[in-house]
Amino acid sequence: LKGSPILEYGPATIGGVLNLVSAQIPEAGFEARANVEAGSFDTYRALANVGGHGANVGWMIEAQNFQSGGFQDIDRSSQDTGFDKNDVTAKFRVHNDNVPGQVYHQLDVKYQYAEETSNMSYFGLTDTDFNENADRRYGLTELDEMDNSRDSYSVNYQLRLSPAFSVSALAYRNEFQRDWFKVDKINGVSGSSMMSAINTNGADAALYQSWLDGTADVADID
Repeated sequence: LKGSPILEYGPATIGGVLNLVSAQIPEAGFEARANVEAGSFDTYRALANVGGHGANVGWMIEAQNFQSGGFQDIDRSSQDTGFDKNDVTAKFRVHNDNVPGQVYHQLDVKYQYAEETSNMSYFGLTDTDFNENADRRYGLTELDEMDNSRDSYSVNYQLRLSPAFSVSALAYRNEFQRDWFKVDKINGVSGSSMMSAINTNGADAALYQSWLDGTADVADID
């Protein structure tokens, strides 16, 4: 699905960003589900939701933790290269009896919170270093980190006058914060310029490689 909920990624909707439908409030009774997954590189995901629906009131709460240690190894560092994500969704619904021939009213309130810390880096490897060890990361990228959090609120009112005619109104608010540090320049030289010089054995290639390998001092990192 595409639409206003993806605005956290920018001032305009962007094709390719998906807003997946979240777990729904049960139609009747009480329901609970849980799913736990584990994989390589200390990858772990736990997802659980619980909800219920009585005569005129429904609710649902869902929580997820998704984390991984990452597959890369940073030179001279024990810092992992993975991520840690947490999501919580809560929904509440109130409505009158859905009786044929009568006007139906439904009010849905939803709150979502999500946070993420990612230790990935945009800084790549030279061709030679990549061919020797594709999972390597230069020590200068140790502090690369992205932190974000999002709060989302929505209230949706539905008025159904007949099976063929209904009206709905949605009010929403999204709050998104991001702090992203990633190495771009070393001693004033961009990463792409260094990679190009090293890959083509250009000027200062040996100096740039020593910066990346940590065998020469670096005065400034941007």
